[in-house]
Amino acid sequence: LTGCSQANLALENVFSFGSNDELAAAEKMPPAEMPVYAPEDTYVFKAGENLIEEKVVSVSPDRVVWTNDRGLIWTVGREVVTPALSWSANAELGRGRQTIIGSPSQLFPLETGNTVSFGVRGSSENLPNGWQETQVCEVGPQEMVAVAAGDFRTFKIICQRVDHVDIIYYAPQIQHYALRIRRHDTTEDRKELVSFRLNEMPETAVSKASAPDMQAAMKPIDLTTQKMSPSQSEPPSGMVIRKKADQTTEPEGGV
Repeated sequence: LTGCSQANLALENVFSFGSNDELAAAEKMPPAEMPVYAPEDTYVFKAGENLIEEKVVSVSPDRVVWTNDRGLIWTVGREVVTPALSWSANAELGRGRQTIIGSPSQLFPLETGNTVSFGVRGSSENLPNGWQETQVCEVGPQEMVAVAAGDFRTFKIICQRVDHVDIIYYAPQIQHYALRIRRHDTTEDRKELVSFRLNEMPETAVSKASAPDMQAAMKPIDLTTQKMSPSQSEPPSGMVIRKKADQTTEPEGGV
C-alpha cells in the first residue's frame, strides 16, 4: 500500500507536465476502447537522433507480437501500458519473460480519471532469480499533440514504474501512441511518431490532421541510412532491465 501511495503522489506531480493544449469540450473524444492491431501495422518512431521501425507480426485476443528493424521480437498485451511479456534477446538479460499480476485492461475504456495498478513479475536467462514490482497508471486530460507524423488528439496516460515515469499519448486514430516521454530524476527521453501504415484504418478514427497530412504520415520511410547499429539497440516496450536484483537500469519502451 505504501508503494501505491508513493506512486499515486508521483502521478499527481506529473499531470501538469508538458505544453500540449488540452482539448476543448467540443473537440473531446468519447471513451476509447483498447487498440485493435492487425498484422503488418507499422510505426516509425524517432528516438533521439535515430529512427526505428516497429511492426506487428501477429495478434490474438489478448496478445500482440511485434518485431523491429533490428530483428528483435517481443510480445505485449493490447493495453498499451503493459510491459513486455516476453522478448527474444537482450545484451544484458538474454531471453526473458514477465507475468502480469492484475488486470491492466481495467484502464479501458480510456476516460480521464481512470486508474489501474498491477504487479509485474519476471525472470530472464541472465537474471534467473527474477524481479517483482508494481506499476500504477492513470488517464489524464485529452490533449492535442504535434509530432513529425502530424497533429493527433490523444489521451494522456501517466504510468509510474520503479525508477521512472512514462507519459504516453495514446491516439485512437492510429490505434497506438503518437508520443511517449520517459522521465527519470534528471533525464528525459522522447519517442515520437514519424510515420505509420495501418493494414486496416479504424472507421471510428477521427483526426484533426488534414488528409494531405495523413497521407504524408502514412508513407513508408527509407530507414536504410538511419537505422541504429546493434550497439544502439534498445530492448522492447516496458522491459524491466536489472543489473542486480535490487538495481534497475533504463528499459526502452515502446510501451
